[in-house]
Order: sequence, then C-alpha cells, then structure tokens
Amino acid sequence: MRRIAIIVGLCASLVLSAIALGAAPINGATYKGHTKQGLKIKFQVESTGDYIEHLHYDLIENCSNGTQNTNAFTSGFGTSYQIADSGKFHGTQKLVASSTVKSGKVTLKGKFVTSHKATGTLKDTVTFRKSDPNHRGTCSGKTKFTVKTK
Repeated sequence: MRRIAIIVGLCASLVLSAIALGAAPINGATYKGHTKQGLKIKFQVESTGDYIEHLHYDLIENCSNGTQNTNAFTSGFGTSYQIADSGKFHGTQKLVASSTVKSGKVTLKGKFVTSHKATGTLKDTVTFRKSDPNHRGTCSGKTKFTVKTK
C-alpha cells in the first residue's frame, strides 16, 4: 500500500512539473484572444518558434491629465519578444517617435500553457508630445490576456 502511495505521489509530481514548465508554441501560428479589459489582442509565432511577432492589441490606459486613452497598437517587424524552451516569453519594444508620440514602450510577458493557448501580461507606456491636441501627457496601461490558436 505504501508503494502505491509513493508511485501515485511521483506521478502527480511529474504531471505538475510538466504543467509548470509550459509548452512549446506552434511555429508560424497566429494566436488571438482578449485582454481582461475585454479588448482584442493577437500575435504570431515566427516560423522557427523562437520569437513573437506582429503584435496587435487595444489597451485602455490612464493618462497623466486624468483622462483615459485607448491605445490601438500594431508592431512592425522585429523580434522583441523572445520565447524560451520552457514556453515562457518576455520582451520589451520601444516605440518609434512620431509627430504625436514622443516616446514609449510595450512589455509582453507570459507563457504557452499548451501549444494552443498562452496567457500573460501586457503593459505599455506612451508619452505624447506637448503639441498633442488632447494634452494627454504620459499614458500607461496594464492588463492580463489569454490567446488561443486552432
């Protein structure tokens, strides 16, 4: 009876270890879902499975002037968000300055819990130029997300 309990305990430990490690994503797949704010997020795993690319999301931010801003972000090309062998991913991308945006950054962190599902946290900060007609100043937002692929 004691041997059975030990074997069951070892099996449970192996299962929990596998869950904690995460999973590998599907190379080239597009993952779509929603943030905890109820807004959309999607990204693609590049063909080798090493990076996340083509990040698109909407995020409600709180601005230094007391208003809220909904940032509709679309990343260009690049490999700012690296995927580890454990299925965890993390990275930060600096925003390119424009006539409205002075500076900013996007941070994406999470893990693939299965090859078809990932969860994580999205965070961004955008500093607008003084010439911004809405006088937003600096806007920041943070939310959790879940994405899936078929």
